[in-house]
Amino acid sequence: MCIRDRVSTQSTGNWNMRQTVLLFSLVLSFSLVSSHSWVACTDYRGARGITGDNYNEADCFGFARNWETFNGGGFGVDRGYNYLPGGGAPCNPAAPRTTPFEAAYSDQYPMATYVPGRQVCLAWPSKNHVAASCTNAYIPDNGVKLLISGVNPSQDPTQAEFDNNVLVDWGANPFGEIAFKGYQNCSAFCDNMDKSLCSQCFIVPNLQDGIYTVQWWWEFNEGSIYTNCFEIRVGGGTTPIGSTPTDSSGSTPTDSSGTTPTDSSGTTPTGSSGTSNPTSPPSTLPPVPLSLDAIQPSLLPIEITTSGEFVVKVTYNAAGPRVLVVDLLDTPTYAWYGKGQINVTTGENTAEMTVMIYKPPPMGTNYILKGWLVSEADFNKADPWAYQLSAFEVPVEVGTEVVYPDNNVVPGNNDSEGKGLSGGAIFGIILLVLLIVIVIALILVYQFKRDAFNSLFGPKKAVITHSDDTDYKLMSNK
Repeated sequence: MCIRDRVSTQSTGNWNMRQTVLLFSLVLSFSLVSSHSWVACTDYRGARGITGDNYNEADCFGFARNWETFNGGGFGVDRGYNYLPGGGAPCNPAAPRTTPFEAAYSDQYPMATYVPGRQVCLAWPSKNHVAASCTNAYIPDNGVKLLISGVNPSQDPTQAEFDNNVLVDWGANPFGEIAFKGYQNCSAFCDNMDKSLCSQCFIVPNLQDGIYTVQWWWEFNEGSIYTNCFEIRVGGGTTPIGSTPTDSSGSTPTDSSGTTPTDSSGTTPTGSSGTSNPTSPPSTLPPVPLSLDAIQPSLLPIEITTSGEFVVKVTYNAAGPRVLVVDLLDTPTYAWYGKGQINVTTGENTAEMTVMIYKPPPMGTNYILKGWLVSEADFNKADPWAYQLSAFEVPVEVGTEVVYPDNNVVPGNNDSEGKGLSGGAIFGIILLVLLIVIVIALILVYQFKRDAFNSLFGPKKAVITHSDDTDYKLMSNK
């Protein structure tokens, strides 16, 4: 066989292999095309680790529009809620916007309330669309994200308006990889490929108080986009609502003119793809109910340095003895740079811990603080993060100083736990003490040498003594 024949044969073999992989993935994709997915919960507070958590509707505190009509048969059961816009209306006409908007929700299936600075998780069924050992690595995912309207909209935004205002973009699972990212962040997928729990979380930015329309957006195959729309109330309250929102007096909130508050600037909040990023969350956050073995960031820095340490606070609700960990990681590789951990006991509380930077990270914005909770027994295993009970990820910048939201003040360490000085402060004190000791030693040595020199070579002193006969004698001091 000549070289040309061998090259031709090898090229044909590679082409056939590529054709086979592509054909296999396409066949699998089309075989699953009848399922697809939708957002099932817009504020999910249940356990959502990677070890086999199941969806629990009791842990859902917010739903999509008209969920009372479409819910039935359990999590992930097809009821016609999945929607493929195909260039049409951005929100499902079968679950339309209502007037008033509260009519699309109920006490049993309320609208979600989002608090700026709080982590919110959303949940959806897997519907067979996950790359895993029980399927294959070639399950498509072209991204999942949330798009948002301006405050208090009178109608649904167009798709172009939604596209210009990204609330959070969770990205996609890399094609050809089993990574459980993007839409495919699904726990226990191989236990129930059609109805396993999938979820993603984000920290609510500083949006103006009011009502917003949000679109859950997922692209399966390229160009095959599925959406669901839902309303959220943004504000300091934590009770989900199904009726007209009211203030503490029980009346509908209005401004001084008696009208519903609106954005005075007329601008729409923007997210990761906008020209103005959301501002940092407040340092002090109102309490929010936590399910068992759930965690919630309470105080995290927005900027840290390349070395040293910093303080974080995390609220938890432990079902037993647990270890609470906060790691400093980069994205998208999740390389590790620092860590803090603390043992916590049963119950709900807020833990404060110090995160040490063990490996200096280069300055930049591609970092996260990942908090995760694990049982004490599982923490001692080889890969404890594989047994996490709950987790959160919050972006942080590596810069020149440690900065916290709002007051830009590093928390003090004079709390009841009696935390000591930092390593840098202790080192500085030690150097100062050593310098003082050296100076004193030099002074003493100088004084001793001067006295010895004067004793040997200095002038003689005269001593006058008084005798009994009152005569004075001059005596040498030798």
